[in-house]
Amino acid sequence: MPTIHIYGIDHSRAPLEAREELAFSEAELSEVLPMFLAPGRTSQHGGRVREVMLVSTCNRTEVYLVTEGKLDSYPLEAIRSYRPQARAMDDLCLRYHLQDAEVAAHLFAVASALRSEVPGDTQIANQVAGAARAARHAGTLGPVLEHLVACALRSAKRVRRETGLAAGNSGIGPAILQNLRRLAPLPARHPKSVQVLLLGAGAMAEEVATHLLRSGTRSGLPGRAEAAVPAITIAGVWARDKQKAIRFSAKFGVPSRSAQESVKLLTHVDAVVGACRGRVPLLSERMLSPLLATRVEPLLVLDLGVPRNLDPVLAQRDGLQAIFLDQLHQQMRERTRIRKDALAQAAHIVAEESARFETWWDQWPLRPIRAEMYASLETVLAKWRSTQPLAVRQLRVALHRTLETAFGSASAAPPRFLAIDH
Repeated sequence: MPTIHIYGIDHSRAPLEAREELAFSEAELSEVLPMFLAPGRTSQHGGRVREVMLVSTCNRTEVYLVTEGKLDSYPLEAIRSYRPQARAMDDLCLRYHLQDAEVAAHLFAVASALRSEVPGDTQIANQVAGAARAARHAGTLGPVLEHLVACALRSAKRVRRETGLAAGNSGIGPAILQNLRRLAPLPARHPKSVQVLLLGAGAMAEEVATHLLRSGTRSGLPGRAEAAVPAITIAGVWARDKQKAIRFSAKFGVPSRSAQESVKLLTHVDAVVGACRGRVPLLSERMLSPLLATRVEPLLVLDLGVPRNLDPVLAQRDGLQAIFLDQLHQQMRERTRIRKDALAQAAHIVAEESARFETWWDQWPLRPIRAEMYASLETVLAKWRSTQPLAVRQLRVALHRTLETAFGSASAAPPRFLAIDH
């Protein structure tokens, strides 16, 4: 019978610097995921990794493995060879390892935002779905992880629908808006709105733009409808991939800016929201030093990147105020007051959905027997379907119910978990 594993680090154990070393872009996932299934990684006992998925977010990097047989080699050798400088997965003080039923409980809690730095963060479910999509495209997602992810997303959907956990200012979008509003002048004294340059055109940038525009923020394009008293204007979006920036511009009505145009904007915009992965040339010391010398007001940089867009050394520069992701999360925790009953209800939903997955997982060894019995049943019924269609249909329903009850009883076992807390 296969075994499910999680090897991971997250914000509860690993500092931002360690998480930066193990952050993977979508393009990198397409390269590293097949390395786990390479033929050379089959052990002398016949054991090997059958399925793999990698969840990489700002708060966590987790490798989900389905293995068969005994493995002789280190199961994360692919990461060790792809990122030799990143040692967090080898540090037992930072890394956690969960197995089988514990995996379901953990992933369901993660997807339902119970393990986020701010409970109720709505972005994590989309990130789990994106990780599954990347693994599917890489050919490393099999039936076990497909079912596991589907159940996790169902759990997250129930939590959003049945509790108030995701209500209110629990996402990164509201946190960005709150910081930008601190820069907004009183309209009676100064009608000029706060100008914002957005760096990046990925999922994080889309969440920020969606929230800002819904709040009445101006798009920066002439002729577009505006709120009655808007205080913030998105002056433009820049991305390394010009085509992504153009698509982002068309979707949100935000001007797409070239590198040269973005440099000019940096001389007078009030804030920059960085939503790229890794260092950004526009925020390098060589680019910022002459610009900061010409500015009258300090430049606010809200850095959402992991790895960070802005070199932390520059955060100490005069004329520059930097707020990194960890600081934003701290602000969100201080501002957000989650009701205890919503958290308890969400935890109960996660436990229910985890128990459902465990029942499915306990029946895994019976899959060949089940398939053979159902095939035999259909073969027998097919002989009478043309002459006795009504009787065959009724008999088929009754037999299927009997078989399902029998298989459920054969694999019935008391739940091995209620919740996992590391």
